[in-house]
Amino acid sequence: MFTKYNSLTYNTTEQAMPAYTVVQNLQREEATTTTAVETNNQSKETFELSSPYDKIRLVRRYWSVPAASESKFVMLFLHGSGEHCQRYRHVAKFFNNYQIPCVSYDSRGHGLSGGERGYIFHINALIEDLEYVIKHIRDELHLKMPLVIYAHGTGCVNCLGHILRRKDRPLDCQGLILSTPSVCLKKRPTGIVFVVARTFANLSPHFRLPIAGNYTNKYTNDEEVVEAYRKDPLVHDRWPARTISLYLEVGLLLETTVIQFPMPLLIQHGIDDTVTPIETIKKWFDERIEGEDVDFKAWPNHIHELHNDLGGLYPNDDKCVAYQYGPDPIQVVDCHLPKGPYVPLVVLLVHGGYWSAKHNRSIENDVANDLLRFNIVVCNLDYRSVGNKGGYPNTFYDVSNGTDLLRTIAKEHGFSSDRVIIVGHSAGGQLGGYLTGRFRLLPDQPGYSINPLRPIAFVSQAGVNNMWDGCDQASETGSGAVISFLGGTYETYPKRYVLSSMAASSKFSIKVKYPSQFLPLIVPIQAITGSVDITVPISQTINFVEQAKIAGDNCTQVIVDGEDHFVHLNASSKSWHKTLTFILSFIP
Repeated sequence: MFTKYNSLTYNTTEQAMPAYTVVQNLQREEATTTTAVETNNQSKETFELSSPYDKIRLVRRYWSVPAASESKFVMLFLHGSGEHCQRYRHVAKFFNNYQIPCVSYDSRGHGLSGGERGYIFHINALIEDLEYVIKHIRDELHLKMPLVIYAHGTGCVNCLGHILRRKDRPLDCQGLILSTPSVCLKKRPTGIVFVVARTFANLSPHFRLPIAGNYTNKYTNDEEVVEAYRKDPLVHDRWPARTISLYLEVGLLLETTVIQFPMPLLIQHGIDDTVTPIETIKKWFDERIEGEDVDFKAWPNHIHELHNDLGGLYPNDDKCVAYQYGPDPIQVVDCHLPKGPYVPLVVLLVHGGYWSAKHNRSIENDVANDLLRFNIVVCNLDYRSVGNKGGYPNTFYDVSNGTDLLRTIAKEHGFSSDRVIIVGHSAGGQLGGYLTGRFRLLPDQPGYSINPLRPIAFVSQAGVNNMWDGCDQASETGSGAVISFLGGTYETYPKRYVLSSMAASSKFSIKVKYPSQFLPLIVPIQAITGSVDITVPISQTINFVEQAKIAGDNCTQVIVDGEDHFVHLNASSKSWHKTLTFILSFIP
């Protein structure tokens, strides 16, 4: 009935990073070698375009997916200096697995595109090339959904140049990721340097200078990628003097101009990057970047090419196997296997995020990795949610099917599914409670099974344990997320609230008519929240604990002073330490 997620097995560093980024390997078949694409092969995947700026040939690559027009968004990759778009095919494959079509192109003077290697006469050439490729995506590939650009290194200049110089013609881009942007030098060049650069560019614009020497581990810590790059006939490591002068001028403009971003922006950077030091970029972000939705993410244990680096996201696991339990790409369970001998304990993580499609299992990455330190098998569950064919009843079916799949996963990898602890955060706390109490479901209720997987313990991290009160607290509990998830209020759908609530309503009249169907859960429970949580009211935890104890459950209430709603996802927080201590107490 169930199959591995696209028969895909990948190592720890091949997971999805939060907020769009991706690490390397992802069983990418050819990703560590480069095969030149025949330029006369005008297939659906590879196509030649003619730049409107000067008619130079641009080679475009398209990684399609079935029913691409129905995808949530399309990705456009802009490569860095000296490389080409085929070096991003493993990243494209990752997004393809999530039904996201991907497009890229060799920048002028790079890869299979025309033009002198690395030569850029004017920033307008890069800007017009970018505009033309986006127009091609819209008009020829007929991809009308939101466009997200992932730009790396000097590829970021294309987008930034457009935003600065085309204010009257906004970039057709609905999300922008600048990955280790090479836009600022560690030390700003002096006026003399600029004069020399301009003079050199005018007198001998085509004289080629080395930009980085031979490709080294300063760029990525993956030796296979380093070696493949050195052997790649389509890369180069020298810039004409004209190009160097151009980037110096653009860099000065970016360093001295406040940039207002009209679209959501993520700038991500490797903390250990020495090519473009993070301190320089973080200072630029703090002083020059403005917008309603802008964010900066620093990645520990990573250097320049975040999409190629090994080790940072799950350094404590041996491998991860992703299992799909339904046809939708999000219907998946990631099984993380520790490096050491498995202890007789499995933790099933159920992520939160307002039951909304804006969030996924990646928000559990930090605590998942922390659990692996103790040789605990970790399963990270994802599911369809509101905005992605989820909500009542589909989300209940999803988490039930995904949880029952643990039996199959356990048999394959030689661990027991009889000792599972369910840990759910926020909305995931509600779903985790539902999963813990499935043995009490009636045959006509979503997720019913004659033999559901039953955990040995349950942790509710700031969980919405009482959906009745959550409905009344609409302005506090995720701004009405409960109502959106269940499709209406309890006056309209009382049976849905019975199904989804661990605790009965705090209103006596409703409580008498609709008591909790699930209590007692008959397993040890930790109900934990922060004293300054303003996302899910603390009363949700207190009310649940009171009712669980009255019902006879061994339920421990923990309120962590000074911590908020989201610290449960941070492995260094006090809240997570208390949850971890609770989990470790079940190791024989």
